Amino acid sequence: MNELKILLKKDLLLTFGMLINLKARMRDKKLRRRTLGGLLGFVVIILYIVLFINVFLQMTPYLFARGAGGFLLELGFGAFSFMMILIALSTILSQCYFSHDIHILLRLPINQRNILLSKLLAAYAGALPMGLLLALPFIIQYGRYSGQGVLFYVNAVLSLLGSGLITVGVLAIIIIPLMGLFNRLPRFKNLFQMIGLVLFLAVFMSIQLMSKNFGMNMSDHPRDVAPGLNLSILWLFPQVKLLKSLLTTSGDFLGLGGALLILVVGGLLLFLCIRLLSGNFIRGVLAGSHVARRKKAGKWVAAKKSGIAGMIARKDIRDIFKTPIYLFNLSTLGIIFTIVILFSLFQDGMAEKLSMVGLYLTSLSSWLLILIGLHIGLLLALFFTGLGQTALTSVTREGKNIWLMQTLPIRAEDQVRGRLQAAWFFQLINILPVSALFIYMSFRAWQMIIGYLIGVLISMLMTSTSALLLGTLFPKLFWTTPSQAIKQNLLAFLHSLIIMVMSGALVALPFIIIKKRYIYGTNLLTEILSLLKVFPLLTAAIFLLIAIGCYFGSIAAWKKKIGKYQI
Repeated sequence: MNELKILLKKDLLLTFGMLINLKARMRDKKLRRRTLGGLLGFVVIILYIVLFINVFLQMTPYLFARGAGGFLLELGFGAFSFMMILIALSTILSQCYFSHDIHILLRLPINQRNILLSKLLAAYAGALPMGLLLALPFIIQYGRYSGQGVLFYVNAVLSLLGSGLITVGVLAIIIIPLMGLFNRLPRFKNLFQMIGLVLFLAVFMSIQLMSKNFGMNMSDHPRDVAPGLNLSILWLFPQVKLLKSLLTTSGDFLGLGGALLILVVGGLLLFLCIRLLSGNFIRGVLAGSHVARRKKAGKWVAAKKSGIAGMIARKDIRDIFKTPIYLFNLSTLGIIFTIVILFSLFQDGMAEKLSMVGLYLTSLSSWLLILIGLHIGLLLALFFTGLGQTALTSVTREGKNIWLMQTLPIRAEDQVRGRLQAAWFFQLINILPVSALFIYMSFRAWQMIIGYLIGVLISMLMTSTSALLLGTLFPKLFWTTPSQAIKQNLLAFLHSLIIMVMSGALVALPFIIIKKRYIYGTNLLTEILSLLKVFPLLTAAIFLLIAIGCYFGSIAAWKKKIGKYQI
């Protein structure tokens, strides 16, 4: 038992290290910036959660007036289940299969079952606070309006604790055998994580499809959303119906017995996982290390003919593919946006509106169509290629291996060009779905397509070079796992914030200028077209100047900073 306590303390420290060692981290100059960035991100998440909860809590009088107060419990249990799956899944994968501490523990005289139990309990403890934060406000609101006693809240909390244990146990039963299989196959471990993220996206898209089938429109008032959302929750999380009935149809003491039974079942399931899967778990972890050694032995056998910059670009791309969560974030923004727009295209009357727009575009001059396309290309590429810039973390992802770049005779120009090539590769992946949609909706106006492609190219150059300059000047080289280099990076958050502000400015500035210049009684459309003859060209010139300055600035920064990077 003492051994398990020590292991659990270590794993909880990994999970809650930022909060447990907050004072010590704030004194350390290297960790202070990362800690502040993490706390800022946590505050933003909490604000979003509060807004989400507040919107639906306002529905309480409406729901109880119609005898549908149980929907609050469904919302609470559904949000709890979703958060437990999301956080526990990522924690199990990262701490068990994408970390190296287990290899160290296996060399010590430690019971293998205790290693697995500690990891699962840490994943449970890491997901539980956020799940309770989402669920308890709905449960408390339901209890207040329905006049429930103290025992109701005790039953609810015990049910949540047991449901969380069952969730972690089921995840372990699914993940451990699959990772044991995938770890034995080269490159399949990262692919499995990527598949999981794609399935996660599919769940969100399925909610959208189900919402349409159930007659729910997310732009409606929350009380109009409730019926469709109710069916979606019960379809995705069948256990919600059991938990709800346990609290609403059973008496207090019978509900207490049911809640304790769920808690016992969760504990038994976790016990069976430890007894039956610990050996499979250890073999799967060790198989991953053997595969990694075989891959390293076979690398760089043949000489490359594409130059130093091309080799650096391929290395950068491989590093990103080794971090599937980062790859998922980079490559799905454009896809999600395109799918959302495609959904709206099938709405009633949309085809007629688009045909009217196409008819009007045919009446404009070729030069004006090019400028309109240029402005749209600058705006879309700025947003979709600026967020999650790979060039920003290119130097950071070197980590402790930065000494290789300090010692190898590689020119600064090749370093910068190689990292920019990798950034352009992922930028193209993100912007291609959006570009295909724009070309489809441009009604074959080739002039507008030419302007759009020029705008995309200029924005890509500006966002990638500016990100590389910032990443070269302020790298974060101290990290233990690749995901830490990206997730807990304050500079990446600030750069994304700047990109969003610039994107908003490109949308808002033309309206502000027109509002100031517009004289009542004049033709508003004429004012807009006259502004489009100047504004896109001015924006493109500014972006080009920034791109050129940042490119040469990156080369100069690399030459100046490369010898000063320290771990």
